[in-house]
Amino acid sequence: MRSELLALRAGHVFDGVDVRQSGMVLVEDGVIRDVDFTGAAAPQHAAVTDFGPDGWLLPGLIDAHVHLCWDGSKDAVEHVSSDSHEAVLETARASAAATLATGVTTVRDLGDRDYLTLALREQVPPTERPDIVAAGPSDVDKDTRIAYTDQLYAQLKQRQPGLKHIRLGCTGETTASLLKGDTCHYPNAKSQLDAAAKAMAKHRGHVSYVTIDIGANDILECADDTTGAIDQTCVNRAGQAIPTNLAQITRAPPGGYPRHPVRGRDVLQPVPGAMAPRRGRAADRPALGIPLQVREGAISQVYAAAGFKVADVAGAFSSGDVTPVSVPSYGEIPANVAKICQLTWACTMQDPHPNPLGHKVIASTFAAVLPQSGVPQQKFVVQYALPKGVTSQTYARTLG
Repeated sequence: MRSELLALRAGHVFDGVDVRQSGMVLVEDGVIRDVDFTGAAAPQHAAVTDFGPDGWLLPGLIDAHVHLCWDGSKDAVEHVSSDSHEAVLETARASAAATLATGVTTVRDLGDRDYLTLALREQVPPTERPDIVAAGPSDVDKDTRIAYTDQLYAQLKQRQPGLKHIRLGCTGETTASLLKGDTCHYPNAKSQLDAAAKAMAKHRGHVSYVTIDIGANDILECADDTTGAIDQTCVNRAGQAIPTNLAQITRAPPGGYPRHPVRGRDVLQPVPGAMAPRRGRAADRPALGIPLQVREGAISQVYAAAGFKVADVAGAFSSGDVTPVSVPSYGEIPANVAKICQLTWACTMQDPHPNPLGHKVIASTFAAVLPQSGVPQQKFVVQYALPKGVTSQTYARTLG
């Protein structure tokens, strides 16, 4: 069977280094076989395309930073967060086609939703899209496809069918960066808090719930990634900063929060990966120690002043239980460490994020304290932050 041979002619040919005149590029079965500048005739069986004396042939361009799932509008974050998978995938499909039409043949996608660019790569023929190097979900799509807000949303949607979910959470945020920005980036917003405030303002009167999950990274920054050692000076400094920053975070945004009461989550103290036990040996020390119990009295006062009611996620994670328990492969370890191993990736991947079961526990704890029905209008769940460690402070605000 004869291979497909294309002969492409143009008045200008750029080979990646130099511009040459009147060249011909021979492409066989999608692979460049030769570039000729002698003026020779094309092979007899080649399909010839001549772009004329003013035409250009050049290697495909590479765009090293794209977001195919984002539609480029001022509400891009909201759309990629709340639109259906089909709608977001169609946006990505159109973006890929437009990108290829401009001569970009390879893109590095630095943030999608639920790995939809991988689905795009599998579903769309290579001739209709650029080659895609995908980073997966971006910070704006947050840390995991099964985050607790998604599971909470699924539970709430059963009793509130009109509910929609806007995800603004971002890996690595601290109380300071949530206020001022720099860690995560949002179109037309200077910080994550600013993005959330604008979303609430846009949907004023229709917001049913808001969850805020912030504070763990303030403390995790005080732990040595290798040894797990805690810098107490850093902890003391964070202990002073967290209540101050939380007071600003929980303050009503411009225009005010709706009138419904606030519900929050108790302190879930983080476990640095180095503090998790290794297989076959007990933990070197209790993972949830006094250094991580940061000024809970001051934090509680902030909650009370803002009208937050605390839901006991810390209790669900057994954060204060140091009773020795025997765990296969680990031996005897504190109960709180065993629970952390069960509900996070800390003991298997040295990653303190909640695993799917952990997110399910967090979602159920929220659902238990939220009202059985929300406002009888269009509703949204707005997540402020999903830090990179097992979370510290989370609140669910019931709005209307």
